[in-house]
Amino acid sequence: MDSRGQLIGLATKNITDTLRDALCVTPGEQQLVIFDTAAPLAGIITESYRRALPTAEFVDFETITPDEVLARINALGARDLVVLVQSTNFRLNEFRLRIELFKRELKTIEHLHLERIPEEQFATYIEALEYDAQYYRPLGHALKTKLDSAQEVIVE
Repeated sequence: MDSRGQLIGLATKNITDTLRDALCVTPGEQQLVIFDTAAPLAGIITESYRRALPTAEFVDFETITPDEVLARINALGARDLVVLVQSTNFRLNEFRLRIELFKRELKTIEHLHLERIPEEQFATYIEALEYDAQYYRPLGHALKTKLDSAQEVIVE
């Protein structure tokens, strides 16, 4: 297998684990992947999502209008999944995409500014997509408990 194929294989595994273990994506939920093809890493990540989400709708951002993007998002229900794979970042005029996705209670994964990552760092980026449920679940619950009982939180 060539290095691109190996990267796609590893990214598919890491993405699949994240979808299953972190976001708890189920087959009954709609899945929308909005992508572009400007950066080579965007192509690798998009192909990995095609393998991890074979029933998802895939939309090339460069081939549709902002209104069509919004219509696709508006067709989704709470807890459906939206994935954004962006070489830079998607501009939809005055529409605040991340805020709208959050307000609509959509599960969201965003890969942005992928064009900034040089090829020699592709593997590092893809390895960083790994989700270790045995580590993160207890850590996340412990942090939530601390935050819920805190009188004040200071971020430095």
